[in-house]
Amino acid sequence: MNREFNYQRLLKISETQEPYRGSENRFPFSDRKYGHKYFFKDVVDGVPQFRLCYYYRKDISEPNVFGIVRSDNTIEFDMGGRYMHQGLRQIMSRGYFNGVFNSSVRHGGIIYSKKIDKENNTWRVIPIFRGLRMNMDTLELHESSKYTFVKKTLDRKKSKEFLAKYENAYKVAEVMYVNLEQDKVSDIIKEIGREHFPKYWVENGNYGYLDIDNPKEVMDKADEILESSPFDSFILYINALNLWWKYSSNIKENYNRAKKRIYKVIQKNNDVFNVKEFDYTQNISSSAWGLDIKVNNNFVYRYL
Repeated sequence: MNREFNYQRLLKISETQEPYRGSENRFPFSDRKYGHKYFFKDVVDGVPQFRLCYYYRKDISEPNVFGIVRSDNTIEFDMGGRYMHQGLRQIMSRGYFNGVFNSSVRHGGIIYSKKIDKENNTWRVIPIFRGLRMNMDTLELHESSKYTFVKKTLDRKKSKEFLAKYENAYKVAEVMYVNLEQDKVSDIIKEIGREHFPKYWVENGNYGYLDIDNPKEVMDKADEILESSPFDSFILYINALNLWWKYSSNIKENYNRAKKRIYKVIQKNNDVFNVKEFDYTQNISSSAWGLDIKVNNNFVYRYL
């Protein structure tokens, strides 16, 4: 954790430095020349606390708050958006000797990791979510932030049984797909998408394309027509997942890649998993199927 966020340090800055021009309570948490790294001093029930900010949301009148530092030297993550971008992660991790923030798909979003035992190479790994409050020195979680994480592992028997209907239908789709002319594939994919969802079709001179703002709607339609029109079903999944442009020149390989991706999405959207819950005292572990976090039995807003 960046030591610039230490409560006593911020308190001293607010008491000994002049605020930025035009403000009564905006101060730098880094070098003063970096005006985009700043904090506000607020007094709540007679006790100062500090809102950490990085740049602005839309204009200088709307601070981009990412955390709140309180007198017990805890930081509460309070970003308004969904993403903790690389620049902010680097600021949070400044020095790296005291832990690092990074993005991990297999952990379900942003995590903070710190080596707590050099001899045994032991790390503490904590998921970062809106409302998380922890002590910056000890990493102890505030009572309000004690979480459980939900880990899924694929139940292969359930998955095989569930995917059987797709496997049978997509054998027909495969025969039709691999016999297409390679230079016609993208046009056919777009045309089938347009036929089923004309509302998503966008004309652009001599060139048209699908602009799908609700992929679930398209996937639901693909499931609905799975048995009656397996080829169209397969193509609708390609459109919903925007897979059509990620292809090589080998049409059989393209089919297999698309099918693998489609099956993974189908699995994620259905009950084919074994689920286990672990409490905050254990390191959050990785999972190919992502992880969910709950506080007081409610799922929380993960940062990506």
